Amino acid sequence: MSPIPAPRACQIVKRDTFEGYGFNLYKKKNTPGQFIGSIDQGSPAEDAGLKEGDKLVEVNGVNVEQENHKQVVQKIREIPDEVTILVVDKDCEKYHKEKKMKVTNLLPHVLHISSQKEVNTLDASESNYETPDITLQALTIRNEDSENISEDDNTEVNTDKGKFERTKSSS
Repeated sequence: MSPIPAPRACQIVKRDTFEGYGFNLYKKKNTPGQFIGSIDQGSPAEDAGLKEGDKLVEVNGVNVEQENHKQVVQKIREIPDEVTILVVDKDCEKYHKEKKMKVTNLLPHVLHISSQKEVNTLDASESNYETPDITLQALTIRNEDSENISEDDNTEVNTDKGKFERTKSSS
């Protein structure tokens, strides 16, 4: 089974070492939507994963498929130094049309790419946040009539179908 062609949410951040975002838009005759034209080599747009021929679906989370060129450019410029553009290539657009799936940034298979080389991470030792417990836990399901109760039970939930217990993993 081949992977689902993924829409790409490209976060493009301007930088001091490059003028602008590094891409242009164009409109195809008799085809709705705006498309990515040339991509400047070494540009934030290239680093964010934009490809020539990509079709714009959203700009900063707003669908722009029915917008004209001027409106799309205006949306791109709303935030001075950053824009997130959801794009699809031909295969991705075809796949989603065939499956009658509307492309949005909320789809679970959207690929998120940023032009930023360094991502700021929060050092857990310097934060006020708790580190979540991601320890795997076993879940035991037994009938209501069962007398086999584990000594390590943390939680027991009664339901119409039986009891569900959460026990600590032995690993």
